[in-house]
Amino acid sequence: MAQNEIDIELMKNKKGQKWISVGYGNAHIVFLLCISSMELINFLKENIETISFKSLEVGSFGNMPVFLNIFSDDNYQILIDGPEIEKDEAMSFSLYFSKETCKHFINGVSHHRLIDE
Repeated sequence: MAQNEIDIELMKNKKGQKWISVGYGNAHIVFLLCISSMELINFLKENIETISFKSLEVGSFGNMPVFLNIFSDDNYQILIDGPEIEKDEAMSFSLYFSKETCKHFINGVSHHRLIDE
């Protein structure tokens, strides 16, 4: 994998909870998936050719919600919606990735045993 390519991985812990790891090289953010892995894959597949903004809450990072946003310019975003600092000002964290990375993730997860029964 090239150094500037993002890596997305679906994982499962001993308790059966599903997690998503997203990042570059050794710098990854890991969050709890709050929807089924099938819901996630279906959302991505249904919107792979989207021409408008789409958003889905997919998980949590502590008590902060995590959203998967799809933009009409073939960019995807993982957004951690952090706490509000002041009125209309909030902290957040986001990573962007391409449609090609999304397709690679869909193909990898679709053939993996972590997909829900």
